[in-house]
Amino acid sequence: MTIKRPPPKLYKYCPFGVFALRALTEAEVFYCEPKNFNDPLDCKPNIEIDVDVGSLEKLCAKFLLQTHSEEAAHEKIQGCRWFAWDEHRESGKNQEDCYKKSLACEIKESLDSEWETKGVLCLSETWNSPLMWSHYADQHRGLCIEYDTSAVQHPTLGPVDYRSQGSIKASELVEWKLRGSQEAEQRVHTQYFFSKASQWRYEREWRDITAKSGAFDKSFPITGVHFGLKCDGSVITSIVRLLKDMRTIALYHVDSSNGSFKLERFLSIKKKWKSSKPRHPILRLLMIFLQKTRHNILEKASAYFV
Repeated sequence: MTIKRPPPKLYKYCPFGVFALRALTEAEVFYCEPKNFNDPLDCKPNIEIDVDVGSLEKLCAKFLLQTHSEEAAHEKIQGCRWFAWDEHRESGKNQEDCYKKSLACEIKESLDSEWETKGVLCLSETWNSPLMWSHYADQHRGLCIEYDTSAVQHPTLGPVDYRSQGSIKASELVEWKLRGSQEAEQRVHTQYFFSKASQWRYEREWRDITAKSGAFDKSFPITGVHFGLKCDGSVITSIVRLLKDMRTIALYHVDSSNGSFKLERFLSIKKKWKSSKPRHPILRLLMIFLQKTRHNILEKASAYFV
């Protein structure tokens, strides 16, 4: 993948909850497993068959031997032959084509198994997308966190390609698995994790990939928090009180622009929210907890919010 410099700011839309609080207090970012994406086609590319059947057999065997014994791998390939024969008899399709298709399905399943535990961090170039607020920030009741990408280099952070065909060439897999090409492996990796259908273009997404999913401390300093159009005042009060000593974090209220469908952001007046009390009983308990643990939280987070 050709490394493209990310925008100086990237954004994470999220509902108000535990993950949002941990992002703000513990400087954590969450890398999701691809199988949990809302788009079932995301990180699920098909295999484009552009090699002969012999190469496809060797490729399938190479994948299978990573997790199976030689005998078990042989049985699976034999199963592909029987499946192709049955499909040929029932449909009249070319038997070799059926066999290649069956092998490609086995290869795809093996590739998915190899990479299913990787984690994906999804960020956006923009904070003012009404669709993103609706889809990912609890219908405008949540938050949008602003991250600074300029402080540290992020070589694995890259933009999503919305013009991709959504498939991986078998020839690229042959170059990677059978001939050891690192360049081919990178091309397969990029196609697998950084390709989405054109209908998702509005997300303007950037991604970072890790070896496993979960929450991690990452060098993405927070420089802003946006409160959605319908974000409850108690939520705003809690977060403002929590971040009141973080002077480098700007707090924004998002609203419509002069009666149009465009969104604007306005700097929140911290004093206004500091003086109010959370109305929701759960949030009042949260505030008591935060007040008791605030010094420890700030001490841990201070290294990241700079």
